[in-house]
Amino acid sequence: MKFDNEQLLKYIGACTSPYHTVDTSLQMLLDSGFTELSLEDEWQLDSGSYVVNVFGTTLFAFHIGKKPEHTLRIASAHTDFPAIRVKPNPITSVKGYTKLNVEMYGGLIRCSRYGCVKREKCL
Repeated sequence: MKFDNEQLLKYIGACTSPYHTVDTSLQMLLDSGFTELSLEDEWQLDSGSYVVNVFGTTLFAFHIGKKPEHTLRIASAHTDFPAIRVKPNPITSVKGYTKLNVEMYGGLIRCSRYGCVKREKCL
């Protein structure tokens, strides 16, 4: 697969969360001839290109050539999106106000020259 700048920007625009990234990447691999495998099935693999989608958040792809001992190729990458995520059971009430309980996730940059998420932590 080759990308030009326009295709890369389109890909980045489509990948707004780990789920979108896996879905977009999976479709690209399937369009390129990869066969999707399920973790719940027993695999009988011949030479070819395969991809596995794990819970919609993780994707791994591999290629087995005609001589696997010389041509097995595995690619992997990690997607992690800094974000403010909603916690399980998120609705709480404090002093008569309803509050959404959230947490910082994925190495969120709290302070930079462009501003702070929590200003008191920046001083």
